[in-house]
Amino acid sequence: MNKNEFMESLREKLAGLDAEDREDAINYYWEYFEEAGFGEESDVTKNVGNPEDVAAKIIEAAEYVKSETDTKDAEKAENTTYEQKNDNVLPVTNDNKVYSNEEKLLGNTALSVLNTDNQDAFDSIDIDLSSLDVIIRTGDEFGVYLNCKENEPIIERVNNRLIIKDRRKGSFVKFNFNFNMFNKGKEFVEITIPRNKELTEIKSITEMGKLSLFAITADLLNLEADMGALELVGVSAANSRIEADMGHISVKNGKFERLDISNDTGAVNIAGLEAGYARVSTDTGYISLENAKIGNSELSSDTGYIKVTNGEIAKLSADTDTGLIKLNRVDAGYIDANSDTGSINVKLMGTKEDYSLDLSNDLGVIIVDGKNGGNSIFNNSYREISGDRRVRLSVDTGKINVDFLGR
Repeated sequence: MNKNEFMESLREKLAGLDAEDREDAINYYWEYFEEAGFGEESDVTKNVGNPEDVAAKIIEAAEYVKSETDTKDAEKAENTTYEQKNDNVLPVTNDNKVYSNEEKLLGNTALSVLNTDNQDAFDSIDIDLSSLDVIIRTGDEFGVYLNCKENEPIIERVNNRLIIKDRRKGSFVKFNFNFNMFNKGKEFVEITIPRNKELTEIKSITEMGKLSLFAITADLLNLEADMGALELVGVSAANSRIEADMGHISVKNGKFERLDISNDTGAVNIAGLEAGYARVSTDTGYISLENAKIGNSELSSDTGYIKVTNGEIAKLSADTDTGLIKLNRVDAGYIDANSDTGSINVKLMGTKEDYSLDLSNDLGVIIVDGKNGGNSIFNNSYREISGDRRVRLSVDTGKINVDFLGR
Protein backbone atom coordinates (compact mmCIF):
# COMPACT_ATOMS: atom_id res chain seq x y z
CA MET A 1 0.00 0.00 0.00
CA ASN A 2 1.55 3.31 -1.07
CA LYS A 3 1.38 6.48 1.00
CA ASN A 4 -1.61 7.95 -0.88
CA GLU A 5 -3.66 4.79 -0.46
CA PHE A 6 -2.64 4.58 3.17
CA MET A 7 -3.65 8.18 3.89
CA GLU A 8 -7.00 7.82 2.10
CA SER A 9 -7.81 4.71 4.13
CA LEU A 10 -6.60 6.29 7.39
CA ARG A 11 -8.72 9.41 6.87
CA GLU A 12 -11.77 7.24 6.23
CA LYS A 13 -11.22 5.21 9.39
CA LEU A 14 -10.73 8.36 11.48
CA ALA A 15 -13.96 9.93 10.24
CA GLY A 16 -15.57 9.69 13.70
CA LEU A 17 -12.69 11.43 15.43
CA ASP A 18 -12.77 15.07 16.46
CA ALA A 19 -11.84 17.17 13.41
CA GLU A 20 -8.81 18.80 15.03
CA ASP A 21 -7.45 15.50 16.34
CA ARG A 22 -8.06 13.86 12.98
CA GLU A 23 -6.16 16.56 11.07
CA ASP A 24 -3.29 16.41 13.57
CA ALA A 25 -2.97 12.67 12.95
CA ILE A 26 -3.22 13.06 9.16
CA ASN A 27 -0.63 15.84 9.10
CA TYR A 28 1.68 13.81 11.32
CA TYR A 29 1.75 10.85 8.90
CA TRP A 30 2.06 13.06 5.81
CA GLU A 31 5.02 14.75 7.45
CA TYR A 32 6.48 11.40 8.43
CA PHE A 33 6.26 10.03 4.88
CA GLU A 34 7.77 13.21 3.47
CA GLU A 35 10.67 13.27 5.90
CA ALA A 36 11.33 9.55 5.45
CA GLY A 37 11.55 10.01 1.68
CA PHE A 38 9.03 7.33 0.64
CA GLY A 39 8.47 7.13 -3.11
CA GLU A 40 5.04 7.25 -4.71
CA GLU A 41 4.80 3.47 -4.93
CA SER A 42 6.70 2.51 -1.77
CA ASP A 43 4.86 0.17 0.59
CA VAL A 44 4.57 2.30 3.73
CA THR A 45 2.82 -0.41 5.76
CA LYS A 46 6.19 -2.10 6.26
CA ASN A 47 7.20 0.86 8.39
CA VAL A 48 4.03 2.05 10.10
CA GLY A 49 1.66 -0.92 9.91
CA ASN A 50 -1.75 -1.12 8.24
CA PRO A 51 -4.17 1.83 8.47
CA GLU A 52 -6.70 -0.19 10.49
CA ASP A 53 -4.25 -0.77 13.35
CA VAL A 54 -2.90 2.77 13.18
CA ALA A 55 -6.41 4.25 13.31
CA ALA A 56 -7.37 2.00 16.21
CA LYS A 57 -4.39 3.22 18.26
CA ILE A 58 -5.12 6.86 17.44
CA ILE A 59 -8.79 6.55 18.40
CA GLU A 60 -7.96 4.65 21.59
CA ALA A 61 -5.49 7.31 22.66
CA ALA A 62 -7.85 10.15 21.71
CA GLU A 63 -10.62 8.74 23.87
CA TYR A 64 -8.41 9.16 26.92
CA VAL A 65 -6.37 12.18 25.93
CA LYS A 66 -9.35 14.47 25.34
CA SER A 67 -8.76 15.74 28.86
CA GLU A 68 -6.60 18.50 27.42
CA THR A 69 -8.30 21.73 28.46
CA ASP A 70 -7.74 24.98 26.61
CA THR A 71 -6.27 27.81 28.59
CA LYS A 72 -9.23 30.08 27.93
CA ASP A 73 -11.39 28.09 30.31
CA ALA A 74 -8.64 28.14 32.93
CA GLU A 75 -8.31 31.89 32.59
CA LYS A 76 -12.07 32.26 32.80
CA ALA A 77 -12.12 30.24 36.03
CA GLU A 78 -9.26 32.33 37.38
CA ASN A 79 -10.97 35.62 36.63
CA THR A 80 -14.37 34.63 37.95
CA THR A 81 -15.13 36.47 41.18
CA TYR A 82 -15.42 34.22 44.17
CA GLU A 83 -18.75 35.78 45.09
CA GLN A 84 -20.14 34.38 41.86
CA LYS A 85 -19.07 30.80 42.49
CA ASN A 86 -19.65 30.38 46.18
CA ASP A 87 -22.89 28.40 46.30
CA ASN A 88 -21.09 25.29 47.46
CA VAL A 89 -18.10 26.73 49.28
CA LEU A 90 -16.86 24.79 52.28
CA PRO A 91 -15.06 27.27 54.54
CA VAL A 92 -11.80 26.07 56.04
CA THR A 93 -10.76 28.08 59.09
CA ASN A 94 -7.67 28.32 61.23
CA ASP A 95 -9.30 26.10 63.84
CA ASN A 96 -8.92 23.22 61.32
CA LYS A 97 -12.69 22.78 61.08
CA VAL A 98 -14.42 22.19 57.78
CA TYR A 99 -17.99 23.48 57.79
CA SER A 100 -20.75 21.50 56.16
CA ASN A 101 -23.19 23.04 53.70
CA GLU A 102 -25.88 23.01 56.41
CA GLU A 103 -23.66 24.95 58.83
CA LYS A 104 -22.74 27.37 56.09
CA LEU A 105 -26.39 28.08 55.39
CA LEU A 106 -26.91 28.80 59.07
CA GLY A 107 -24.54 31.74 58.92
CA ASN A 108 -21.03 30.69 57.97
CA THR A 109 -21.36 32.23 54.51
CA ALA A 110 -18.01 34.00 54.35
CA LEU A 111 -15.62 33.07 51.57
CA SER A 112 -13.58 29.99 52.41
CA VAL A 113 -10.47 31.92 53.35
CA LEU A 114 -7.88 30.50 55.72
CA ASN A 115 -6.99 33.16 58.29
CA THR A 116 -5.84 35.83 55.85
CA ASP A 117 -3.60 37.49 58.44
CA ASN A 118 -1.59 34.31 58.91
CA GLN A 119 1.00 33.96 56.16
CA ASP A 120 1.79 30.44 57.37
CA ALA A 121 -1.74 29.09 57.05
CA PHE A 122 -0.26 26.04 55.33
CA ASP A 123 3.15 25.17 53.90
CA SER A 124 2.29 22.13 51.81
CA ILE A 125 -0.65 20.58 49.95
CA ASP A 126 -1.68 16.92 49.75
CA ILE A 127 -4.44 16.02 47.24
CA ASP A 128 -5.96 12.60 46.58
CA LEU A 129 -9.12 12.84 44.45
CA SER A 130 -11.01 10.74 41.93
CA SER A 131 -13.01 13.09 39.73
CA LEU A 132 -12.75 16.74 40.77
CA ASP A 133 -10.71 19.26 38.81
CA VAL A 134 -8.16 21.07 40.97
CA ILE A 135 -6.85 24.60 40.46
CA ILE A 136 -3.95 25.92 42.55
CA ARG A 137 -2.96 29.52 41.92
CA THR A 138 -1.63 32.65 43.55
CA GLY A 139 -3.97 35.24 45.00
CA ASP A 140 -4.26 37.85 47.75
CA GLU A 141 -4.61 35.31 50.54
CA PHE A 142 -4.92 31.66 51.45
CA GLY A 143 -8.22 30.24 50.29
CA VAL A 144 -10.04 27.02 49.46
CA TYR A 145 -13.12 27.18 47.22
CA LEU A 146 -15.33 24.25 46.35
CA ASN A 147 -17.80 24.01 43.49
CA CYS A 148 -19.19 20.55 44.01
CA LYS A 149 -22.62 18.88 44.18
CA GLU A 150 -21.46 15.27 44.19
CA ASN A 151 -18.48 13.51 45.79
CA GLU A 152 -17.85 16.31 48.27
CA PRO A 153 -14.28 15.80 49.53
CA ILE A 154 -12.77 16.08 52.97
CA ILE A 155 -10.81 19.32 53.41
CA GLU A 156 -8.64 19.70 56.49
CA ARG A 157 -5.42 21.21 57.76
CA VAL A 158 -2.99 19.12 59.77
CA ASN A 159 0.34 20.53 60.97
CA ASN A 160 0.36 23.31 58.39
CA ARG A 161 -0.45 20.81 55.63
CA LEU A 162 -3.64 21.28 53.60
CA ILE A 163 -5.23 17.89 52.84
CA ILE A 164 -8.00 17.39 50.30
CA LYS A 165 -9.14 13.83 49.69
CA ASP A 166 -12.14 11.69 48.80
CA ARG A 167 -14.31 10.83 51.78
CA ARG A 168 -13.96 7.09 51.31
CA LYS A 169 -10.93 6.39 49.19
CA GLY A 170 -11.34 3.11 47.34
CA SER A 171 -15.12 3.01 47.79
CA PHE A 172 -17.71 3.68 45.13
CA VAL A 173 -17.55 7.23 43.83
CA LYS A 174 -20.74 8.71 42.45
CA PHE A 175 -20.29 10.23 39.01
CA ASN A 176 -22.65 12.53 37.21
CA PHE A 177 -23.22 10.75 33.91
CA ASN A 178 -25.05 13.76 32.47
CA PHE A 179 -21.74 15.24 31.40
CA ASN A 180 -18.88 13.97 29.30
CA MET A 181 -16.00 12.87 31.54
CA PHE A 182 -13.75 15.13 29.50
CA ASN A 183 -16.11 18.10 29.74
CA LYS A 184 -14.31 21.31 30.68
CA GLY A 185 -17.21 22.40 32.88
CA LYS A 186 -16.64 19.84 35.61
CA GLU A 187 -16.89 20.44 39.33
CA PHE A 188 -13.73 21.74 40.91
CA VAL A 189 -11.83 22.77 43.99
CA GLU A 190 -9.67 25.88 43.86
CA ILE A 191 -6.80 26.72 46.22
CA THR A 192 -5.21 30.16 46.41
CA ILE A 193 -1.74 30.93 47.80
CA PRO A 194 -0.43 34.41 48.68
CA ARG A 195 1.88 35.67 45.96
CA ASN A 196 4.91 35.87 48.24
CA LYS A 197 4.43 32.36 49.63
CA GLU A 198 6.77 29.48 48.72
CA LEU A 199 5.38 26.04 49.51
CA THR A 200 7.56 23.19 50.65
CA GLU A 201 5.64 20.53 48.69
CA ILE A 202 2.62 19.90 46.50
CA LYS A 203 1.66 16.24 46.32
CA SER A 204 -1.29 15.32 44.13
CA ILE A 205 -2.90 12.09 42.95
CA THR A 206 -5.88 12.52 40.62
CA GLU A 207 -7.77 9.91 38.65
CA MET A 208 -10.08 11.60 36.14
CA GLY A 209 -9.76 15.28 36.96
CA LYS A 210 -7.52 18.01 35.66
CA LEU A 211 -4.86 19.58 37.89
CA SER A 212 -3.83 23.14 37.03
CA LEU A 213 -1.07 25.13 38.74
CA PHE A 214 -0.69 28.85 38.03
CA ALA A 215 2.32 30.96 39.18
CA ILE A 216 3.09 28.67 42.12
CA THR A 217 6.50 28.38 43.76
CA ALA A 218 7.38 25.18 45.63
CA ASP A 219 10.45 23.27 46.66
CA LEU A 220 9.00 19.89 45.60
CA LEU A 221 6.26 18.87 43.17
CA ASN A 222 5.02 15.28 43.09
CA LEU A 223 2.08 15.07 40.67
CA GLU A 224 0.31 11.96 39.35
CA ALA A 225 -2.74 11.56 37.10
CA ASP A 226 -4.45 8.43 35.80
CA MET A 227 -6.79 9.72 33.08
CA GLY A 228 -6.63 13.45 33.58
CA ALA A 229 -4.60 16.40 32.40
CA LEU A 230 -1.76 18.16 34.22
CA GLU A 231 -1.18 21.83 33.45
CA LEU A 232 1.57 24.03 34.89
CA VAL A 233 1.84 27.71 33.95
CA GLY A 234 4.47 30.02 35.41
CA VAL A 235 5.49 27.44 38.03
CA SER A 236 8.88 27.41 39.77
CA ALA A 237 10.24 24.42 41.69
CA ALA A 238 13.51 22.88 42.74
CA ASN A 239 12.54 19.26 42.09
CA SER A 240 9.51 18.04 40.18
CA ARG A 241 8.13 14.62 39.28
CA ILE A 242 5.11 14.68 36.95
CA GLU A 243 3.47 11.45 35.78
CA ALA A 244 0.35 10.55 33.78
CA ASP A 245 -1.04 7.23 32.61
CA MET A 246 -3.50 8.52 29.99
CA GLY A 247 -3.63 12.27 29.68
CA HIS A 248 -2.04 15.45 28.46
CA ILE A 249 0.84 17.19 30.25
CA SER A 250 1.48 20.87 29.60
CA VAL A 251 4.25 23.02 31.10
CA LYS A 252 4.53 26.68 30.12
CA ASN A 253 7.01 29.33 31.29
CA GLY A 254 8.34 27.18 34.12
CA LYS A 255 11.62 27.33 36.04
CA PHE A 256 12.98 24.11 37.53
CA GLU A 257 16.26 22.88 38.87
CA ARG A 258 15.22 19.32 38.00
CA LEU A 259 12.16 18.33 35.98
CA ASP A 260 11.12 14.70 35.45
CA ILE A 261 8.05 14.06 33.25
CA SER A 262 6.64 10.72 32.09
CA ASN A 263 3.43 9.94 30.21
CA ASP A 264 2.26 6.48 29.18
CA THR A 265 -0.37 7.47 26.63
CA GLY A 266 -0.64 11.12 25.75
CA ALA A 267 1.26 14.16 24.63
CA VAL A 268 3.72 16.37 26.49
CA ASN A 269 3.85 20.04 25.50
CA ILE A 270 6.54 22.26 27.03
CA ALA A 271 7.17 25.91 26.16
CA GLY A 272 9.33 28.60 27.73
CA LEU A 273 11.18 26.20 30.03
CA GLU A 274 14.28 27.04 32.07
CA ALA A 275 15.82 24.02 33.76
CA GLY A 276 19.12 22.66 34.95
CA TYR A 277 18.03 19.13 34.05
CA ALA A 278 14.92 17.89 32.25
CA ARG A 279 13.90 14.32 31.48
CA VAL A 280 10.75 13.73 29.42
CA SER A 281 9.47 10.33 28.29
CA THR A 282 6.33 8.90 26.67
CA ASP A 283 5.27 5.43 25.66
CA THR A 284 2.66 6.46 23.07
CA GLY A 285 2.52 10.18 22.45
CA TYR A 286 4.58 13.04 21.11
CA ILE A 287 6.95 15.40 22.92
CA SER A 288 7.09 19.07 21.93
CA LEU A 289 9.68 21.40 23.47
CA GLU A 290 9.80 25.08 22.48
CA ASN A 291 11.84 28.10 23.57
CA ALA A 292 13.81 26.19 26.17
CA LYS A 293 17.02 26.89 28.07
CA ILE A 294 18.26 23.66 29.62
CA GLY A 295 21.55 22.40 30.93
CA ASN A 296 21.02 18.69 30.33
CA SER A 297 17.92 17.17 28.68
CA GLU A 298 16.86 13.59 27.96
CA LEU A 299 13.85 13.07 25.67
CA SER A 300 12.48 9.64 24.78
CA SER A 301 9.36 8.18 23.15
CA ASP A 302 8.49 4.61 22.20
CA THR A 303 5.85 5.59 19.63
CA GLY A 304 5.61 9.27 18.84
CA TYR A 305 7.64 12.11 17.46
CA ILE A 306 10.04 14.37 19.34
CA LYS A 307 10.18 18.02 18.32
CA VAL A 308 12.47 20.71 19.75
CA THR A 309 12.17 24.28 18.47
CA ASN A 310 14.29 27.28 19.50
CA GLY A 311 16.28 25.45 22.12
CA GLU A 312 19.41 26.56 23.95
CA ILE A 313 20.58 23.28 25.44
CA ALA A 314 24.05 22.35 26.65
CA LYS A 315 23.50 18.60 26.22
CA LEU A 316 20.54 17.07 24.36
CA SER A 317 19.66 13.39 24.14
CA ALA A 318 16.64 12.25 22.06
CA ASP A 319 15.53 8.66 21.43
CA THR A 320 12.47 7.18 19.74
CA ASP A 321 11.57 3.69 18.61
CA THR A 322 8.97 4.71 16.03
CA GLY A 323 8.69 8.39 15.18
CA LEU A 324 10.40 11.46 13.82
CA ILE A 325 12.95 13.57 15.64
CA LYS A 326 12.94 17.23 14.58
CA LEU A 327 15.38 19.72 16.06
CA ASN A 328 14.81 23.21 14.65
CA ARG A 329 16.92 26.24 15.56
CA VAL A 330 18.75 24.34 18.28
CA ASP A 331 21.87 25.79 19.88
CA ALA A 332 23.60 22.91 21.65
CA GLY A 333 27.06 21.84 22.69
CA TYR A 334 26.30 18.13 22.38
CA ILE A 335 23.48 16.25 20.62
CA ASP A 336 22.88 12.50 20.65
CA ALA A 337 19.72 11.42 18.77
CA ASN A 338 18.61 7.91 17.83
CA SER A 339 15.57 6.57 15.96
CA ASP A 340 14.78 2.97 15.08
CA THR A 341 12.07 3.77 12.54
CA GLY A 342 11.77 7.42 11.64
CA SER A 343 13.81 10.23 10.19
CA ILE A 344 15.95 12.78 12.03
CA ASN A 345 15.82 16.34 10.77
CA VAL A 346 18.18 18.83 12.44
CA LYS A 347 18.61 22.57 11.86
CA LEU A 348 21.48 23.87 13.97
CA MET A 349 22.48 27.36 14.98
CA GLY A 350 25.98 28.18 13.80
CA THR A 351 28.04 27.05 10.83
CA LYS A 352 29.20 23.64 9.70
CA GLU A 353 32.68 24.46 10.96
CA ASP A 354 31.34 24.75 14.52
CA TYR A 355 30.42 21.06 14.66
CA SER A 356 31.91 17.59 14.55
CA LEU A 357 29.42 15.17 12.99
CA ASP A 358 28.95 11.42 13.42
CA LEU A 359 25.93 10.31 11.35
CA SER A 360 24.82 6.78 10.43
CA ASN A 361 21.79 4.87 9.20
CA ASP A 362 21.07 1.34 7.97
CA LEU A 363 18.43 2.23 5.39
CA GLY A 364 17.96 5.77 4.11
CA VAL A 365 19.88 8.75 2.82
CA ILE A 366 22.09 11.23 4.68
CA ILE A 367 21.92 14.89 3.67
CA VAL A 368 24.36 17.41 5.17
CA ASP A 369 24.00 21.10 4.37
CA GLY A 370 21.93 20.29 1.29
CA LYS A 371 24.36 17.72 -0.11
CA ASN A 372 24.22 13.94 -0.15
CA GLY A 373 26.58 12.77 2.56
CA GLY A 374 26.32 9.03 1.95
CA ASN A 375 27.35 6.59 -0.74
CA SER A 376 24.01 4.76 -1.07
CA ILE A 377 20.77 4.18 0.82
CA PHE A 378 22.20 1.17 2.71
CA ASN A 379 24.56 1.24 5.70
CA ASN A 380 25.43 4.87 5.30
CA SER A 381 27.81 6.80 7.51
CA TYR A 382 29.13 10.34 7.53
CA ARG A 383 31.87 11.61 9.83
CA GLU A 384 33.53 14.98 9.88
CA ILE A 385 35.58 16.43 12.72
CA SER A 386 35.69 20.20 12.76
CA GLY A 387 34.36 22.26 15.68
CA ASP A 388 33.99 21.65 19.40
CA ARG A 389 30.26 21.03 19.24
CA ARG A 390 29.45 17.36 18.77
CA VAL A 391 26.45 15.84 16.96
CA ARG A 392 25.79 12.12 16.85
CA LEU A 393 22.72 10.94 14.91
CA SER A 394 21.77 7.32 14.30
CA VAL A 395 18.79 5.83 12.41
CA ASP A 396 17.93 2.24 11.52
CA THR A 397 15.28 3.06 8.89
CA GLY A 398 14.86 6.67 7.85
CA LYS A 399 16.48 9.78 6.51
CA ILE A 400 19.03 12.00 8.27
CA ASN A 401 19.08 15.65 7.31
CA VAL A 402 21.36 18.27 8.89
CA ASP A 403 21.30 21.98 8.04
CA PHE A 404 23.19 24.93 9.50
CA LEU A 405 21.46 28.27 10.05
CA GLY A 406 24.51 30.41 10.75
CA ARG A 407 25.31 32.59 13.72
